[in-house]
Amino acid sequence: MLGGHAEAPNEKVIHAVSLTGEHPIDNFGHGTHVAAIIAGDAEYKGTPRGDAQVSGVAPKAKIMGYKVLTGAGSGSATSIILAMEDAARRGAHVMNLSLGDSYGDPFSPECSAANNAMLAGCIMVIAAGNAGPEASSVGAPGAAHHVITVGASTDEGVTALVAELNRAGADPQQIEMRLMEGSVALPTPAIDMEYIPCGLGARPADFPAEVRGRIALIQRGDITFAEKAANAQRAGAVAAVIYNNRDGNFFGSMGDEASRPNIPAVSISKADGELMVQARSEAGESAAKLRLTPEEVPQPDRMAEFSSRGPNNDGWIKPEITAPGVNIYSATITEAAMPGGGMPDASGYISASGTSMATPHVAGAAALIRQAHPDWTSMQIKAAMVNTARWMKGQGTVMDQGNGALDLNRAIDCRAIMVTAQDPVSPTHTFGAVVHGGKAVAVSQPMMIRALDAEAAKFQYQLAVEVAGAPAGITAELSAGTVACSVEGCNAAFDLKLTIDGTSVQDGAYYGFVAAESEWGRLRFPFYVEVSREPYTLPPEGGSQNPIPGIPPKGRPGGMPCA
Repeated sequence: MLGGHAEAPNEKVIHAVSLTGEHPIDNFGHGTHVAAIIAGDAEYKGTPRGDAQVSGVAPKAKIMGYKVLTGAGSGSATSIILAMEDAARRGAHVMNLSLGDSYGDPFSPECSAANNAMLAGCIMVIAAGNAGPEASSVGAPGAAHHVITVGASTDEGVTALVAELNRAGADPQQIEMRLMEGSVALPTPAIDMEYIPCGLGARPADFPAEVRGRIALIQRGDITFAEKAANAQRAGAVAAVIYNNRDGNFFGSMGDEASRPNIPAVSISKADGELMVQARSEAGESAAKLRLTPEEVPQPDRMAEFSSRGPNNDGWIKPEITAPGVNIYSATITEAAMPGGGMPDASGYISASGTSMATPHVAGAAALIRQAHPDWTSMQIKAAMVNTARWMKGQGTVMDQGNGALDLNRAIDCRAIMVTAQDPVSPTHTFGAVVHGGKAVAVSQPMMIRALDAEAAKFQYQLAVEVAGAPAGITAELSAGTVACSVEGCNAAFDLKLTIDGTSVQDGAYYGFVAAESEWGRLRFPFYVEVSREPYTLPPEGGSQNPIPGIPPKGRPGGMPCA
Protein backbone atom coordinates (compact mmCIF):
# COMPACT_ATOMS: atom_id res chain seq x y z
CA MET A 1 0.00 0.00 0.00
CA LEU A 2 2.93 2.34 0.64
CA GLY A 3 5.33 1.43 -2.13
CA GLY A 4 6.47 -1.98 -0.97
CA HIS A 5 9.91 -0.88 0.20
CA ALA A 6 11.25 -0.94 3.74
CA GLU A 7 13.51 2.05 3.23
CA ALA A 8 12.53 5.65 2.54
CA PRO A 9 12.58 7.74 0.50
CA ASN A 10 10.73 5.97 -2.26
CA GLU A 11 8.11 7.07 -4.77
CA LYS A 12 5.43 7.05 -2.07
CA VAL A 13 7.20 7.92 1.18
CA ILE A 14 9.25 10.87 -0.01
CA HIS A 15 10.80 11.78 3.36
CA ALA A 16 11.32 9.92 6.63
CA VAL A 17 13.09 10.94 9.81
CA SER A 18 13.24 9.64 13.36
CA LEU A 19 13.18 11.93 16.37
CA THR A 20 13.36 9.09 18.90
CA GLY A 21 16.92 7.84 18.34
CA GLU A 22 15.57 4.71 16.65
CA HIS A 23 15.60 3.83 12.97
CA PRO A 24 12.80 5.69 11.14
CA ILE A 25 11.15 2.44 10.02
CA ASP A 26 7.92 1.65 11.85
CA ASN A 27 8.42 -1.12 14.41
CA PHE A 28 5.09 -0.75 16.21
CA GLY A 29 2.48 -0.85 13.40
CA HIS A 30 0.36 2.13 14.41
CA GLY A 31 2.02 4.58 12.02
CA THR A 32 1.80 2.17 9.08
CA HIS A 33 -1.89 1.55 9.75
CA VAL A 34 -2.63 5.28 9.90
CA ALA A 35 -0.52 6.18 6.85
CA ALA A 36 -2.22 3.51 4.73
CA ILE A 37 -5.69 4.80 5.72
CA ILE A 38 -4.64 8.22 4.45
CA ALA A 39 -2.80 7.33 1.27
CA GLY A 40 -2.41 3.58 0.78
CA ASP A 41 -2.62 2.62 -2.90
CA ALA A 42 -3.88 -0.77 -4.10
CA GLU A 43 -2.24 -0.15 -7.47
CA TYR A 44 1.19 -0.95 -6.03
CA LYS A 45 1.20 -4.44 -7.58
CA GLY A 46 4.83 -4.54 -8.67
CA THR A 47 6.12 -4.70 -5.12
CA PRO A 48 8.12 -7.50 -3.53
CA ARG A 49 4.95 -8.73 -1.78
CA GLY A 50 2.65 -7.85 -4.68
CA ASP A 51 -0.50 -8.14 -2.60
CA ALA A 52 -1.83 -4.65 -1.84
CA GLN A 53 -5.50 -5.24 -1.00
CA VAL A 54 -7.11 -1.86 -0.32
CA SER A 55 -6.57 1.83 -0.93
CA GLY A 56 -6.66 4.76 1.45
CA VAL A 57 -8.75 7.90 1.15
CA ALA A 58 -6.23 9.82 -0.99
CA PRO A 59 -4.25 6.99 -2.70
CA LYS A 60 -2.07 9.25 -4.88
CA ALA A 61 -0.91 11.51 -2.06
CA LYS A 62 2.76 11.46 -1.06
CA ILE A 63 3.78 10.85 2.53
CA MET A 64 6.43 12.28 4.85
CA GLY A 65 6.93 10.03 7.86
CA TYR A 66 8.06 11.40 11.22
CA LYS A 67 8.85 8.91 13.96
CA VAL A 68 8.00 10.72 17.20
CA LEU A 69 7.02 7.66 19.27
CA THR A 70 9.31 4.75 20.06
CA GLY A 71 8.70 1.09 19.38
CA ALA A 72 7.17 0.98 22.88
CA GLY A 73 4.59 3.60 21.86
CA SER A 74 5.86 6.55 23.92
CA GLY A 75 7.44 9.86 23.05
CA SER A 76 7.93 13.51 24.01
CA ALA A 77 6.16 16.78 23.20
CA THR A 78 9.52 18.13 22.00
CA SER A 79 9.76 15.47 19.27
CA ILE A 80 6.19 16.14 18.17
CA ILE A 81 6.80 19.89 17.94
CA LEU A 82 10.06 19.40 16.00
CA ALA A 83 8.22 17.14 13.55
CA MET A 84 5.46 19.69 13.01
CA GLU A 85 7.98 22.47 12.41
CA ASP A 86 10.03 20.43 9.95
CA ALA A 87 6.96 19.24 8.01
CA ALA A 88 5.67 22.81 7.77
CA ARG A 89 9.04 24.07 6.50
CA ARG A 90 9.03 21.31 3.85
CA GLY A 91 5.62 22.44 2.59
CA ALA A 92 3.33 19.71 3.93
CA HIS A 93 -0.24 20.34 2.82
CA VAL A 94 -1.83 18.20 5.55
CA MET A 95 -0.52 16.83 8.85
CA ASN A 96 -2.11 13.86 10.63
CA LEU A 97 -1.42 13.46 14.35
CA SER A 98 -2.98 10.27 15.68
CA LEU A 99 -1.54 10.79 19.15
CA GLY A 100 -1.99 12.88 22.28
CA ASP A 101 -1.56 13.27 26.01
CA SER A 102 -4.09 12.88 28.79
CA TYR A 103 -4.35 16.47 29.98
CA GLY A 104 -5.92 18.36 27.08
CA ASP A 105 -4.39 21.77 27.81
CA PRO A 106 -5.19 23.97 24.77
CA PHE A 107 -2.34 26.30 25.73
CA SER A 108 0.33 23.58 25.91
CA PRO A 109 3.43 23.96 23.71
CA GLU A 110 2.29 21.24 21.30
CA CYS A 111 -1.15 22.88 20.96
CA SER A 112 0.52 26.23 20.24
CA ALA A 113 2.70 24.60 17.59
CA ALA A 114 -0.31 22.89 16.01
CA ASN A 115 -2.28 26.16 15.95
CA ASN A 116 0.67 27.98 14.38
CA ALA A 117 1.05 25.33 11.68
CA MET A 118 -2.68 25.53 10.89
CA LEU A 119 -2.62 29.31 10.64
CA ALA A 120 0.51 29.10 8.47
CA GLY A 121 -1.48 27.13 5.89
CA CYS A 122 -1.02 23.45 6.77
CA ILE A 123 -4.25 21.57 7.51
CA MET A 124 -3.79 20.09 10.99
CA VAL A 125 -5.94 16.99 11.63
CA ILE A 126 -5.61 15.58 15.16
CA ALA A 127 -7.17 12.70 17.11
CA ALA A 128 -9.53 13.57 19.97
CA GLY A 129 -8.34 10.57 22.00
CA ASN A 130 -9.78 7.33 23.35
CA ALA A 131 -10.80 8.38 26.86
CA GLY A 132 -14.57 8.59 26.21
CA PRO A 133 -17.35 8.67 26.92
CA GLU A 134 -16.41 11.00 29.80
CA ALA A 135 -16.78 14.73 29.13
CA SER A 136 -13.69 16.96 28.85
CA SER A 137 -11.51 13.99 27.93
CA VAL A 138 -9.98 15.37 24.70
CA GLY A 139 -6.18 15.34 24.90
CA ALA A 140 -3.51 17.65 23.50
CA PRO A 141 -2.70 18.63 20.80
CA GLY A 142 -6.29 17.74 19.82
CA ALA A 143 -7.48 20.37 22.31
CA ALA A 144 -5.85 23.14 20.22
CA HIS A 145 -8.35 25.81 19.21
CA HIS A 146 -7.80 26.08 15.46
CA VAL A 147 -6.98 22.52 14.39
CA ILE A 148 -9.49 19.94 13.12
CA THR A 149 -10.12 17.56 16.02
CA VAL A 150 -11.63 14.22 15.05
CA GLY A 151 -13.87 11.87 16.99
CA ALA A 152 -14.55 8.24 16.04
CA SER A 153 -17.83 6.85 14.76
CA THR A 154 -18.96 3.72 13.00
CA ASP A 155 -20.31 3.64 9.46
CA GLU A 156 -23.00 1.71 7.63
CA GLY A 157 -20.50 -1.03 6.79
CA VAL A 158 -20.08 -1.96 10.47
CA THR A 159 -21.96 -4.96 11.79
CA ALA A 160 -22.79 -5.93 15.36
CA LEU A 161 -24.60 -8.53 17.39
CA VAL A 162 -28.03 -7.26 18.35
CA ALA A 163 -30.69 -8.12 20.86
CA GLU A 164 -34.31 -7.22 20.19
CA LEU A 165 -36.52 -5.98 23.02
CA ASN A 166 -40.21 -6.75 22.50
CA ARG A 167 -42.96 -5.46 24.76
CA ALA A 168 -46.69 -4.93 24.45
CA GLY A 169 -47.73 -1.62 22.91
CA ALA A 170 -44.25 -0.65 21.66
CA ASP A 171 -42.24 -1.20 18.51
CA PRO A 172 -39.39 -3.74 18.72
CA GLN A 173 -36.15 -2.06 19.73
CA GLN A 174 -32.67 -3.14 18.70
CA ILE A 175 -29.98 -3.23 21.39
CA GLU A 176 -26.30 -3.61 20.54
CA MET A 177 -24.67 -6.40 22.51
CA ARG A 178 -21.18 -7.86 22.72
CA LEU A 179 -20.39 -11.50 23.30
CA MET A 180 -17.87 -11.57 26.12
CA GLU A 181 -14.40 -12.95 25.50
CA GLY A 182 -14.35 -16.65 26.39
CA SER A 183 -18.15 -16.94 26.43
CA VAL A 184 -19.87 -19.90 24.80
CA ALA A 185 -21.45 -18.90 21.47
CA LEU A 186 -25.03 -17.79 21.15
CA PRO A 187 -27.09 -20.73 19.90
CA THR A 188 -28.98 -21.00 16.64
CA PRO A 189 -31.90 -20.49 16.50
CA ALA A 190 -31.83 -17.35 18.62
CA ILE A 191 -32.67 -17.33 22.32
CA ASP A 192 -36.06 -15.62 22.42
CA MET A 193 -37.78 -15.48 25.82
CA GLU A 194 -38.57 -13.46 28.92
CA TYR A 195 -35.78 -11.90 30.94
CA ILE A 196 -35.67 -11.40 34.70
CA PRO A 197 -33.81 -8.49 36.42
CA CYS A 198 -31.36 -9.99 38.92
CA GLY A 199 -29.69 -6.94 40.46
CA LEU A 200 -25.92 -7.30 40.73
CA GLY A 201 -26.13 -11.10 40.47
CA ALA A 202 -23.65 -11.39 43.32
CA ARG A 203 -25.55 -13.79 45.63
CA PRO A 204 -28.28 -16.42 45.32
CA ALA A 205 -30.90 -14.05 46.74
CA ASP A 206 -30.42 -11.78 43.72
CA PHE A 207 -31.97 -14.42 41.45
CA PRO A 208 -35.77 -14.86 41.65
CA ALA A 209 -37.07 -18.38 41.18
CA GLU A 210 -38.67 -17.43 37.85
CA VAL A 211 -35.26 -16.85 36.27
CA ARG A 212 -34.99 -20.63 35.73
CA GLY A 213 -35.27 -21.29 32.00
CA ARG A 214 -35.13 -17.56 31.23
CA ILE A 215 -32.54 -14.83 30.59
CA ALA A 216 -30.87 -13.19 33.61
CA LEU A 217 -30.45 -9.40 33.34
CA ILE A 218 -27.60 -8.36 35.66
CA GLN A 219 -25.95 -5.04 36.46
CA ARG A 220 -22.17 -4.66 36.29
CA GLY A 221 -20.34 -4.27 39.59
CA ASP A 222 -18.96 -5.90 42.79
CA ILE A 223 -17.84 -9.27 41.32
CA THR A 224 -16.37 -10.53 38.04
CA PHE A 225 -18.42 -11.15 34.92
CA ALA A 226 -17.61 -14.86 35.07
CA GLU A 227 -18.90 -15.05 38.64
CA LYS A 228 -22.13 -13.27 37.66
CA ALA A 229 -22.70 -15.62 34.72
CA ALA A 230 -21.86 -18.67 36.85
CA ASN A 231 -24.34 -17.53 39.51
CA ALA A 232 -26.97 -17.09 36.78
CA GLN A 233 -26.22 -20.59 35.49
CA ARG A 234 -26.62 -22.07 38.98
CA ALA A 235 -29.98 -20.30 39.26
CA GLY A 236 -31.10 -22.03 36.04
CA ALA A 237 -30.82 -19.10 33.61
CA VAL A 238 -30.12 -19.89 29.94
CA ALA A 239 -28.09 -16.72 29.30
CA ALA A 240 -26.62 -13.74 31.18
CA VAL A 241 -27.06 -10.19 29.90
CA ILE A 242 -24.85 -7.79 31.89
CA TYR A 243 -25.48 -4.05 31.55
CA ASN A 244 -22.90 -1.38 32.30
CA ASN A 245 -22.81 0.79 35.41
CA ARG A 246 -21.51 3.78 33.42
CA ASP A 247 -22.42 5.28 30.07
CA GLY A 248 -21.85 3.15 26.99
CA ASN A 249 -21.19 -0.54 26.45
CA PHE A 250 -18.01 -2.40 27.46
CA PHE A 251 -15.79 -5.32 26.51
CA GLY A 252 -15.93 -8.11 29.08
CA SER A 253 -14.16 -11.42 29.60
CA MET A 254 -15.07 -14.76 31.17
CA GLY A 255 -11.56 -15.08 32.60
CA ASP A 256 -9.67 -18.36 32.98
CA GLU A 257 -10.97 -21.23 30.92
CA ALA A 258 -11.33 -23.52 33.96
CA SER A 259 -13.82 -21.17 35.64
CA ARG A 260 -15.96 -20.25 32.65
CA PRO A 261 -19.73 -20.92 32.85
CA ASN A 262 -21.57 -22.88 30.17
CA ILE A 263 -24.19 -20.26 29.30
CA PRO A 264 -23.62 -17.35 26.87
CA ALA A 265 -22.79 -13.99 28.45
CA VAL A 266 -23.20 -10.70 26.62
CA SER A 267 -22.73 -7.04 27.56
CA ILE A 268 -25.03 -4.11 26.80
CA SER A 269 -24.97 -0.41 27.64
CA LYS A 270 -26.19 1.16 30.86
CA ALA A 271 -29.00 2.98 29.05
CA ASP A 272 -30.23 -0.20 27.37
CA GLY A 273 -30.09 -2.14 30.64
CA GLU A 274 -32.08 0.51 32.47
CA LEU A 275 -34.59 0.56 29.62
CA MET A 276 -35.02 -3.20 29.97
CA VAL A 277 -35.54 -2.93 33.73
CA GLN A 278 -38.15 -0.23 33.17
CA ALA A 279 -39.85 -2.22 30.40
CA ARG A 280 -40.07 -5.26 32.64
CA SER A 281 -41.58 -3.27 35.52
CA GLU A 282 -44.17 -1.75 33.19
CA ALA A 283 -45.02 -4.99 31.37
CA GLY A 284 -47.14 -6.46 34.14
CA GLU A 285 -48.51 -9.84 33.20
CA SER A 286 -47.51 -9.41 29.55
CA ALA A 287 -43.81 -9.59 30.37
CA ALA A 288 -41.20 -8.05 28.08
CA LYS A 289 -39.16 -10.49 26.01
CA LEU A 290 -35.63 -10.37 24.66
CA ARG A 291 -34.31 -12.02 21.50
CA LEU A 292 -30.55 -12.67 21.46
CA THR A 293 -29.66 -12.87 17.77
CA PRO A 294 -26.50 -14.90 17.01
CA GLU A 295 -25.87 -13.24 13.60
CA GLU A 296 -24.22 -9.86 13.16
CA VAL A 297 -26.38 -7.27 11.40
CA PRO A 298 -25.50 -3.88 9.78
CA GLN A 299 -25.64 -0.94 12.16
CA PRO A 300 -26.34 2.76 11.44
CA ASP A 301 -23.75 5.44 12.09
CA ARG A 302 -23.13 5.96 15.78
CA MET A 303 -20.46 7.36 18.08
CA ALA A 304 -17.77 5.02 19.34
CA GLU A 305 -18.04 4.89 23.11
CA PHE A 306 -14.24 5.21 23.48
CA SER A 307 -14.11 8.46 21.49
CA SER A 308 -13.06 11.37 23.73
CA ARG A 309 -15.62 14.08 24.34
CA GLY A 310 -15.43 17.84 24.75
CA PRO A 311 -15.35 20.56 25.71
CA ASN A 312 -11.63 21.22 25.84
CA ASN A 313 -10.32 22.82 29.01
CA ASP A 314 -11.08 26.25 27.56
CA GLY A 315 -14.73 25.41 26.87
CA TRP A 316 -14.41 25.07 23.07
CA ILE A 317 -16.39 22.56 21.03
CA LYS A 318 -14.20 19.51 20.52
CA PRO A 319 -14.18 17.37 18.45
CA GLU A 320 -15.51 19.36 15.48
CA ILE A 321 -16.18 16.33 13.28
CA THR A 322 -16.25 12.53 13.35
CA ALA A 323 -15.16 9.84 10.91
CA PRO A 324 -15.07 6.02 10.83
CA GLY A 325 -12.80 4.69 13.56
CA VAL A 326 -14.20 1.25 14.44
CA ASN A 327 -12.77 -1.98 12.98
CA ILE A 328 -10.79 -0.20 10.25
CA TYR A 329 -8.88 -2.58 7.95
CA SER A 330 -5.48 -1.28 6.85
CA ALA A 331 -1.80 -2.20 6.50
CA THR A 332 0.48 -2.99 9.41
CA ILE A 333 3.93 -4.38 10.12
CA THR A 334 4.60 -8.13 10.20
CA GLU A 335 6.92 -8.13 13.23
CA ALA A 336 7.13 -5.75 16.20
CA ALA A 337 10.29 -4.53 17.88
CA MET A 338 9.17 -5.92 21.23
CA PRO A 339 7.68 -9.42 21.64
CA GLY A 340 4.03 -9.10 22.51
CA GLY A 341 4.06 -5.35 21.76
CA GLY A 342 2.77 -3.17 18.97
CA MET A 343 0.13 -4.25 16.48
CA PRO A 344 1.86 -6.64 14.02
CA ASP A 345 0.17 -9.27 11.87
CA ALA A 346 1.85 -11.86 9.68
CA SER A 347 -0.51 -11.01 6.80
CA GLY A 348 0.60 -7.37 6.72
CA TYR A 349 -2.98 -6.22 7.40
CA ILE A 350 -5.04 -5.76 10.54
CA SER A 351 -8.33 -4.28 11.74
CA ALA A 352 -8.00 -1.68 14.49
CA SER A 353 -10.21 0.84 16.29
CA GLY A 354 -9.55 4.27 17.75
CA THR A 355 -9.70 7.96 16.99
CA SER A 356 -6.26 7.23 15.51
CA MET A 357 -8.12 5.45 12.71
CA ALA A 358 -10.80 8.15 12.35
CA THR A 359 -8.28 10.99 12.03
CA PRO A 360 -6.57 9.73 8.82
CA HIS A 361 -9.97 9.51 7.11
CA VAL A 362 -10.30 13.27 7.65
CA ALA A 363 -6.65 13.90 6.75
CA GLY A 364 -7.10 12.03 3.46
CA ALA A 365 -10.29 13.97 2.81
CA ALA A 366 -8.44 17.24 3.46
CA ALA A 367 -5.82 16.25 0.88
CA LEU A 368 -8.52 15.60 -1.73
CA ILE A 369 -10.22 18.93 -0.98
CA ARG A 370 -6.92 20.78 -1.24
CA GLN A 371 -6.24 19.08 -4.57
CA ALA A 372 -9.67 20.15 -5.85
CA HIS A 373 -9.41 23.68 -4.41
CA PRO A 374 -5.73 24.68 -4.13
CA ASP A 375 -6.72 28.31 -3.51
CA TRP A 376 -8.69 27.54 -0.35
CA THR A 377 -6.96 28.30 2.95
CA SER A 378 -6.56 25.73 5.70
CA MET A 379 -9.28 27.42 7.75
CA GLN A 380 -11.65 27.47 4.75
CA ILE A 381 -11.10 23.75 4.23
CA LYS A 382 -11.81 23.12 7.92
CA ALA A 383 -15.00 25.18 7.68
CA ALA A 384 -16.12 23.39 4.51
CA MET A 385 -15.80 20.01 6.22
CA VAL A 386 -17.45 21.09 9.48
CA ASN A 387 -20.27 23.13 7.87
CA THR A 388 -21.30 20.21 5.64
CA ALA A 389 -20.97 17.38 8.18
CA ARG A 390 -23.94 15.03 8.62
CA TRP A 391 -25.62 15.11 12.04
CA MET A 392 -26.00 11.67 13.61
CA LYS A 393 -29.34 11.62 15.39
CA GLY A 394 -29.37 10.16 18.86
CA GLN A 395 -25.59 10.27 19.19
CA GLY A 396 -25.18 12.94 21.82
CA THR A 397 -24.49 16.65 21.65
CA VAL A 398 -21.96 18.82 19.83
CA MET A 399 -19.49 17.89 22.57
CA ASP A 400 -19.83 14.24 21.55
CA GLN A 401 -19.84 14.37 17.75
CA GLY A 402 -18.95 17.97 16.92
CA ASN A 403 -21.08 18.97 13.93
CA GLY A 404 -21.49 15.33 12.87
CA ALA A 405 -19.94 12.81 10.49
CA LEU A 406 -17.64 13.80 7.64
CA ASP A 407 -19.40 14.00 4.26
CA LEU A 408 -16.56 14.31 1.73
CA ASN A 409 -18.78 14.76 -1.32
CA ARG A 410 -20.62 17.68 0.23
CA ALA A 411 -17.40 19.23 1.54
CA ILE A 412 -15.62 19.08 -1.79
CA ASP A 413 -18.65 20.62 -3.53
CA CYS A 414 -19.02 23.37 -0.90
CA ARG A 415 -19.55 26.84 -2.41
CA ALA A 416 -19.49 29.00 0.73
CA ILE A 417 -18.69 28.73 4.42
CA MET A 418 -20.50 29.97 7.54
CA VAL A 419 -18.04 31.14 10.19
CA THR A 420 -17.47 33.63 12.97
CA ALA A 421 -16.64 37.15 11.81
CA GLN A 422 -13.18 37.26 13.34
CA ASP A 423 -9.63 36.38 12.42
CA PRO A 424 -9.01 33.48 12.39
CA VAL A 425 -12.49 32.38 11.42
CA SER A 426 -14.15 29.40 13.10
CA PRO A 427 -17.01 27.10 11.97
CA THR A 428 -18.11 26.66 15.62
CA HIS A 429 -18.57 29.03 18.53
CA THR A 430 -18.57 28.73 22.31
CA PHE A 431 -20.16 31.57 24.28
CA GLY A 432 -18.40 30.32 27.35
CA ALA A 433 -19.77 30.45 30.90
CA VAL A 434 -22.63 32.94 31.20
CA VAL A 435 -23.54 33.96 34.76
CA HIS A 436 -27.05 35.47 34.91
CA GLY A 437 -27.54 36.15 38.63
CA GLY A 438 -31.27 35.52 38.28
CA LYS A 439 -31.70 38.26 35.66
CA ALA A 440 -32.01 38.43 31.88
CA VAL A 441 -28.65 38.40 30.10
CA ALA A 442 -27.88 38.60 26.38
CA VAL A 443 -24.72 37.52 24.56
CA SER A 444 -24.00 37.80 20.83
CA GLN A 445 -21.51 36.73 18.20
CA PRO A 446 -20.93 38.41 14.80
CA MET A 447 -21.04 35.87 11.98
CA MET A 448 -20.71 35.77 8.22
CA ILE A 449 -21.19 33.67 5.15
CA ARG A 450 -18.12 33.86 2.91
CA ALA A 451 -18.54 32.85 -0.71
CA LEU A 452 -15.79 30.61 -2.09
CA ASP A 453 -16.45 31.38 -5.75
CA ALA A 454 -18.00 34.20 -7.80
CA GLU A 455 -21.20 32.29 -8.58
CA ALA A 456 -21.90 31.41 -4.95
CA ALA A 457 -21.55 35.09 -4.02
CA LYS A 458 -24.69 35.86 -6.03
CA PHE A 459 -26.96 33.51 -4.08
CA GLN A 460 -29.27 34.41 -1.23
CA TYR A 461 -28.93 32.46 2.00
CA GLN A 462 -32.01 31.72 4.13
CA LEU A 463 -31.03 31.66 7.81
CA ALA A 464 -32.55 29.81 10.77
CA VAL A 465 -31.46 29.12 14.35
CA GLU A 466 -32.47 26.65 17.07
CA VAL A 467 -31.42 25.68 20.57
CA ALA A 468 -31.48 21.90 20.85
CA GLY A 469 -34.45 20.67 22.88
CA ALA A 470 -36.02 24.16 23.01
CA PRO A 471 -35.16 24.61 26.73
CA ALA A 472 -37.07 27.11 28.83
CA GLY A 473 -35.25 30.36 29.51
CA ILE A 474 -32.96 30.44 26.44
CA THR A 475 -33.91 32.21 23.21
CA ALA A 476 -31.74 32.33 20.08
CA GLU A 477 -32.27 34.85 17.30
CA LEU A 478 -30.48 36.16 14.23
CA SER A 479 -30.21 39.76 13.09
CA ALA A 480 -31.39 38.78 9.59
CA GLY A 481 -33.52 36.08 8.00
CA THR A 482 -31.87 36.35 4.59
CA VAL A 483 -28.41 37.52 3.60
CA ALA A 484 -26.71 37.93 0.24
CA CYS A 485 -23.62 39.41 -1.35
CA SER A 486 -22.82 40.35 -4.90
CA VAL A 487 -19.10 39.85 -5.49
CA GLU A 488 -16.69 36.96 -5.01
CA GLY A 489 -15.22 36.88 -1.54
CA CYS A 490 -17.96 39.08 -0.11
CA ASN A 491 -18.88 38.40 3.49
CA ALA A 492 -22.62 38.40 4.16
CA ALA A 493 -22.70 39.55 7.79
CA PHE A 494 -25.24 38.91 10.54
CA ASP A 495 -25.34 38.44 14.33
CA LEU A 496 -26.24 35.44 16.49
CA LYS A 497 -27.81 36.50 19.79
CA LEU A 498 -28.70 34.40 22.84
CA THR A 499 -31.01 35.78 25.51
CA ILE A 500 -30.92 33.97 28.86
CA ASP A 501 -33.80 34.48 31.27
CA GLY A 502 -32.35 33.95 34.71
CA THR A 503 -35.79 33.52 36.28
CA SER A 504 -36.61 30.34 34.33
CA VAL A 505 -33.45 28.82 32.90
CA GLN A 506 -31.85 25.79 34.57
CA ASP A 507 -28.12 25.79 35.25
CA GLY A 508 -26.38 23.56 32.72
CA ALA A 509 -24.82 23.23 29.27
CA TYR A 510 -26.78 23.96 26.08
CA TYR A 511 -26.09 23.83 22.37
CA GLY A 512 -27.76 24.72 19.11
CA PHE A 513 -27.29 25.35 15.40
CA VAL A 514 -27.46 28.12 12.83
CA ALA A 515 -28.50 26.86 9.39
CA ALA A 516 -28.07 28.61 6.05
CA GLU A 517 -29.76 27.31 2.91
CA SER A 518 -29.27 28.42 -0.68
CA GLU A 519 -29.78 27.11 -4.21
CA TRP A 520 -26.55 25.11 -4.12
CA GLY A 521 -26.83 23.53 -0.68
CA ARG A 522 -27.04 23.84 3.11
CA LEU A 523 -24.56 24.84 5.81
CA ARG A 524 -24.78 24.23 9.56
CA PHE A 525 -22.92 25.99 12.37
CA PRO A 526 -22.94 24.65 15.98
CA PHE A 527 -22.76 26.82 19.09
CA TYR A 528 -22.47 26.04 22.81
CA VAL A 529 -23.04 27.88 26.09
CA GLU A 530 -22.70 27.10 29.80
CA VAL A 531 -25.28 28.80 32.01
CA SER A 532 -25.25 29.30 35.79
CA ARG A 533 -26.76 31.60 38.39
CA GLU A 534 -23.48 32.00 40.28
CA PRO A 535 -19.90 32.02 38.97
CA TYR A 536 -18.10 28.68 38.92
CA THR A 537 -15.14 28.77 41.28
CA LEU A 538 -12.42 26.29 42.06
CA PRO A 539 -12.73 24.79 45.55
CA PRO A 540 -10.24 25.51 48.33
CA GLU A 541 -7.43 23.01 48.78
CA GLY A 542 -8.95 19.74 50.01
CA GLY A 543 -12.50 21.06 49.68
CA SER A 544 -15.40 19.86 47.57
CA GLN A 545 -16.69 21.59 44.46
CA ASN A 546 -20.17 22.16 43.11
CA PRO A 547 -19.90 22.23 39.34
CA ILE A 548 -22.73 23.32 37.09
CA PRO A 549 -24.96 20.31 36.31
CA GLY A 550 -23.93 18.87 32.97
CA ILE A 551 -20.64 20.77 32.91
CA PRO A 552 -17.45 18.92 33.89
CA PRO A 553 -14.85 20.62 36.07
CA LYS A 554 -12.10 22.25 34.06
CA GLY A 555 -8.52 21.09 34.12
CA ARG A 556 -9.20 17.45 34.92
CA PRO A 557 -6.75 15.01 33.34
CA GLY A 558 -8.50 13.09 30.60
CA GLY A 559 -6.43 9.90 30.78
CA MET A 560 -5.85 9.69 27.03
CA PRO A 561 -3.29 7.14 25.90
CA CYS A 562 -1.68 7.18 22.50
CA ALA A 563 -4.69 7.51 20.21
